[in-house]
This record gives sequence, C-alpha cells and structure tokens, in this order.
Amino acid sequence: MPRKKNRDFRKKAERISFMRRHRIAFRRATFALAAFMVVTVLFSGWRMWESGYAGKTWLLLAAKMENAEYRAAATLGLCLKNVYIRGEKYASAKEIMQAALLKKNQPIFAVNIRGVKSRIEELDWVESADVERQIPDSLHISITEKKPAAVWQHKGKFALVDDKGEVISREHIDEFPNLPQVVGDEANSDAGRILSALKSQPELAEKVAAIIRIGGRRWNLKLKNNVEILLPEDAGLEQSLTALAELDKRKQLLERKIKSVDLRLPDRVFIRQANG
Repeated sequence: MPRKKNRDFRKKAERISFMRRHRIAFRRATFALAAFMVVTVLFSGWRMWESGYAGKTWLLLAAKMENAEYRAAATLGLCLKNVYIRGEKYASAKEIMQAALLKKNQPIFAVNIRGVKSRIEELDWVESADVERQIPDSLHISITEKKPAAVWQHKGKFALVDDKGEVISREHIDEFPNLPQVVGDEANSDAGRILSALKSQPELAEKVAAIIRIGGRRWNLKLKNNVEILLPEDAGLEQSLTALAELDKRKQLLERKIKSVDLRLPDRVFIRQANG
C-alpha cells in the first residue's frame, strides 16, 4: 500500500509540473504573439501615415462627422444665417467677414467665438472686438476702432499712427486734417512718448501742427502759427512741455509775434523774435 501511494503521489506531482510548464510556455507564446501584433500594427500605422493614407482617412471621417453635424443642426434650425456688425467705420464689413472665416449655415455652436474675436482684432483698424452668439441663428460682432493720434510723414508718404506710434493705415489721411504730423526717419516708433506727453497738455497739443524728429534724440514742435519749439533730448521731454504750457498760460507766450522758443537748456528759455 505505501508503494502504491508513493506512485500515485509521483504521478500527481508530474501532472502538476507538466501543466505548470505548459502554462508558462502558453503565457510566453501569448506575450510574444501580442508583442508581434503590436509591432505590426504600429509599423502598418506608421506606413499608412507616411504614405498619407491615414491623414486622408482622418479627413474623410472628419468631413463625414461635420456633414452629420450640419444635418443635425439644420434639422433643429441651429445654423448660422445672420451676422450683424456694428461700430465699424474704417474697417469694412467685408474685411471683418473675411477675417472671421464664418460659413453660412454652419452649426451655430460650431462657431469658435474666441477664434473669430482674435482674427478680427488682427485687422489694422480694430482695437477690440466683442463677439456674441444669439440662438438660434445669429452672430453679433461689435467693433471698437483705433483712434489715430498723428500722421507720420516719411519720404513723401503719409500714414496714420496711434498714440503708441504704431501704423494704423495709409488711407483716409484726408479725414483727419487736425492731427499733428510726425516727421522723420523712424519718427513713428519714437513718437509714443511725446504724443503721450502732449496728451497731458491738451491746450498746447491743439496748437501743434508738426512734431519733427531731430537726430533720433530730440524733437522740435512746429505750431500752427509757424512758431517753432526746440525741445531738449528725450530725458527732459515731459518737464519742458509742462514748463512751456505753464508759461503760455501765464504770459500767452505762443500768441506773441515770435519765431521760436528754445527749451534745450534745463535752466533757461531762449525766445527769438519774429523780426530778429
């Protein structure tokens, strides 16, 4: 009896060992097959992408999805049919619509409001834009346009610039006859500071006809009555304009028959008479 039990035990142990070895072999084979399939799929996918087939397939799927979205939106009446624009004067409605990249009858919820706003604000005349979706079928675009602060004159050509000296447009110049002219090479890029300083002295600014850049370091002002103001280098710009405005208020200096006012020295003012 003990021998029979030993034989049964050995047979059972052998069966367990055999099954264990086969399970391990099966797992290894399964892992190898899975790895092979992954590599095959990745390689095939890479070949498809390289050939452009995958990209074309994606575009076709995207087009089908878009068509389905359009049909669903049309069924519900949620398609873009009307675009209302307000606030535009120099930026044309045509330019705004071209920048917005809108499609008639596209799903109203498919309109990227931020994208439309961003593209419109890249237009030369546009300071800011507000875009609002109105269900079921309308989009409202409200424009705030830039305000020209001066006309830049350079080599016989003219351009409207804002208070930072940035070019807005080379058109509609005649519609701003009261703006001062900024004259000189790269004068527009340097003009921001003096335009800002003149803005703080509005009574003086109204008398200015031209702002002339001298040597890339300082400015002369040409007034509408032909009086010339020689300003110091940029470091003393604001102080000299403030002093000139105060002097004009107290003594009506700029209304007198003078040819020029020289403010280039910080502690004195030189006035040249018209007949001097």
